[in-house]
Amino acid sequence: MVRIVVIVDDVTNFKNKPYFLNLLITEWEKTGFEVVIFDSLKNLPEAEIVIIHVDLTWLPAPYQELSKQYQTVININATDISKRLVSCQKVDDSYSGPVIVKTNENYGGWAERKIRYKVPVIGRILSFLDRRRHWTTTGIIKGCNYPIYESLDKVPLKIWKNKSFVVERFIAERHDESYALR
Repeated sequence: MVRIVVIVDDVTNFKNKPYFLNLLITEWEKTGFEVVIFDSLKNLPEAEIVIIHVDLTWLPAPYQELSKQYQTVININATDISKRLVSCQKVDDSYSGPVIVKTNENYGGWAERKIRYKVPVIGRILSFLDRRRHWTTTGIIKGCNYPIYESLDKVPLKIWKNKSFVVERFIAERHDESYALR
């Protein structure tokens, strides 16, 4: 029997979110694969395939070491998925259409924030301050409600100065009156 080990940063979080990978796991198990989910790099079992699925923008070094332990590790080369590096929609001064402001960090930077907030005392202070400051200062877009502007000149100067943000072309796909999300 083929064993697939899926390594996540939080098993409960992974199982409770509608990740596409959860659908794949269901199908793999139906066809006879054994799928084991771990949120630790300790005591990992032998496996034919390992899938790294951590909600972080930058893959920590210990995960990158898995390629020494396993022959097939999926996502091992996805070490930096920051918008500034991977986005094909970043704008320059010549762009004239609508734009969307996103965080450089994946998913609004929430995974990285949770890690920062776990640091004793300082984490509590950071969390307290971040909740009271404006998003253009903190670099946190709450609920991933990315702001959309008609044009570049409507984007506040604070956003351009804050390296936490990336301004991209807004390419909207509509479903009736709402935007579609894939």
